[in-house]
Amino acid sequence: MNTMRAARLHAPRVLRVEEVPLPGPRPGEVLVRVERVGICGSDVHLYAGHRPAPYPLILGHEAMGRIAAVGDGVTGDLVGRRVVVEPNIPCTHCSLCRRGQGTVCPNKRVLGVNVDGVFAEFAAVPASHAWVASETIPDQDLVLAEPLAVAVHALATSGLVPGDRALVLGCGAIGLLLTHLLSAARISVTALDLDTRRVEKARALGAAEAMPMSQEVGEAVAARMRDTGEPATLFECSGAVAGTAWCIRSAPRGGRVVLLGLTAEDVPFSPLRLVREGVALVSSLIYDHPRDFRRTLNLIEGGLRAGHLVEHEFPLEEVGAGLEAALGAQFAKAVIRVT
Repeated sequence: MNTMRAARLHAPRVLRVEEVPLPGPRPGEVLVRVERVGICGSDVHLYAGHRPAPYPLILGHEAMGRIAAVGDGVTGDLVGRRVVVEPNIPCTHCSLCRRGQGTVCPNKRVLGVNVDGVFAEFAAVPASHAWVASETIPDQDLVLAEPLAVAVHALATSGLVPGDRALVLGCGAIGLLLTHLLSAARISVTALDLDTRRVEKARALGAAEAMPMSQEVGEAVAARMRDTGEPATLFECSGAVAGTAWCIRSAPRGGRVVLLGLTAEDVPFSPLRLVREGVALVSSLIYDHPRDFRRTLNLIEGGLRAGHLVEHEFPLEEVGAGLEAALGAQFAKAVIRVT
């Protein structure tokens, strides 16, 4: 066999499942037979043309499957092992990588974004980025390891400890996973979102308080934070200008805003207030290799379960329908079934 099926994007909203050459693992790589792939907001933005793409591009980056073959220098006993793919691959040799900032490596390869991804029957990835996982983990929990790692990194960035309080604004997949993770870490969470269905999902995932966002709710929560100083840490997960501005404006004295949402437009704020009141703005992008993926798998193997976020499953041939449904925000999380 020298070809495989893959979903390739040729232009905005022009996606075709077609036969493409089978990638061979190069030295240091493994060939993964893909089983499940999560649909991510990044996939949706690329599909819709909101982000540039090197066409044609195989989309997808949240994959789990089994190792089918190994390249030179990789031990053969990995063949057949169950793995989850870490799709962000820093170069390891630039100045940023050398000082531990691989998350912002300018030479980083990102599967399904600037190189071919995993909406395909097979994918070749560095052996260091194919994490062996227990056979006992349900597929729907394992396929969420990559977005869960984003939440794990955000929690580490925040410095929160058990007994603290936090606010999560925006209950998409990352916001919901973060809510679940914080709650499991015994951190009390207030979750806000415009969508009442997402609010209910946040409550089910452990939020101590979950409310539909409105002007009145926003003002009341901001006033409470000003009066009590709690919660002092706000996670901005909406990716909206209004949400980002609200978090910066509402953070209490001595508080911290952790930015996860990818707001593309300028956000107005007053540096004077931030400096005088000691409010910190902190960014949290993806995760550190290898620490955060290792932590994430340890949490999943220890019993942290997030697979109930998955509400729909599409076969590979219907990946376009899945992306269209994601554009309409019809589910919390969906998965592409490849094999």
